[in-house]
Amino acid sequence: MDKNTEKKWDAKKIWKRIQRSTLYQLFSVLVFLGVCAGIGIGFAVIDTESDPDTVAENYMKNYISGNWSNMYNMLELPKSQYLTEESFTTVMYQQIENTRIIDYKLGEGKKEKGKMVYKIKCKTMDANGNEGKQVVKVSLNKKVKHWYSLICDWKVDAGDMVVTGLKVKTVQGLDLYFDGNKLSPREGKEEDGALHYFLTATFKGKHTFTLRNNYVNSQELNQTISSDKQELDLTTSQLVANDTYQTAIDAFHETTIQKFYKNAMKKKKIREVLEDFPKEKTIRADVKEAYNKILKQLFPYAEEEVYTTNKFEIYDFTYLHTQNAGQTYTAPNQLVCKYKMYYHFDGANTISDYDSYSMSYSGDYKAMVKYTLTLNDDGSVTMTGFKMSFGKATKEELDAIANGTIDLEVEQMEG
Repeated sequence: MDKNTEKKWDAKKIWKRIQRSTLYQLFSVLVFLGVCAGIGIGFAVIDTESDPDTVAENYMKNYISGNWSNMYNMLELPKSQYLTEESFTTVMYQQIENTRIIDYKLGEGKKEKGKMVYKIKCKTMDANGNEGKQVVKVSLNKKVKHWYSLICDWKVDAGDMVVTGLKVKTVQGLDLYFDGNKLSPREGKEEDGALHYFLTATFKGKHTFTLRNNYVNSQELNQTISSDKQELDLTTSQLVANDTYQTAIDAFHETTIQKFYKNAMKKKKIREVLEDFPKEKTIRADVKEAYNKILKQLFPYAEEEVYTTNKFEIYDFTYLHTQNAGQTYTAPNQLVCKYKMYYHFDGANTISDYDSYSMSYSGDYKAMVKYTLTLNDDGSVTMTGFKMSFGKATKEELDAIANGTIDLEVEQMEG
């Protein structure tokens, strides 16, 4: 390369460096503004773009007209995937459901801690058409993209509309949706058998949390979010098995639990009763204990030695009522079922060959049965836990059953 070419190359590099320099860019902006001022448009544009009064005015106009999309775009929001336009729209509709602003008067903006703050006198109307008054405060933050720029943006400070650090606890294996948007399990942290989600920032107001998986019907929970670091525990939600699994659960209850009573009425041997239950030792021990208790209820005089030729017989056994007392999910495919069962029986203790020497009696009893089922992928269910406790049915409960108004809490019984 000759000396002339080398000098020419150096000149090009120097010119490019000048173009990239801050001083050159500032000079270009000033030249541009001078040209615009000459034709009478430049400063008008700048004035409109940088005027906070205009921004505050437009914000209120969008509020009254219900243009939530424009309002959302005017907000200065912290970075969070949960501060969506859809979520903002939901919250705004909630705000105007009972009371909405129908007119306003924009006050003079005042500088407070680097913000432009406006106190706006508003006329309101409630759902019944009654008018009222309200003062709304709107704060604007000045946003400048480059230090040399003479055109700035004003954004509405959304600080009063946002809460941070929301914690949500759910059962592992359940999909969680926030305002219709599915949260990734990767966003959650497994701890103590539950899944903990951390939502960095959300809008204040009522939000919809939806729980679902392949085993349960979707459940929507409306929760009000009102403060920073709020915690929501959704693990106690009363989820209901979907139709496929509910059919299997009902069949299991009929063929296993109700059959348990029928076997007791017939005084079947315990080994025959256990055939309907899993071979797990703990379950079998609990079944044996419950079976012995119900035999003592049904046959209170069977072992007395007053008559050596006693013949005990139950001649009526009736289920009065079976009530589903709730289902609780402790794992994605594990369900704890609780049932209240009321039943009536009539019996007689008779001396053989002498029907006149007989003692008749009847009883009204209740039982609380709780068992854990695992919901299998093929639609079947398997018992993994069993507890049953007993008591006498009260007159109040029997009257409620007879009148078809049974919805009573069974007092806590042993077991």
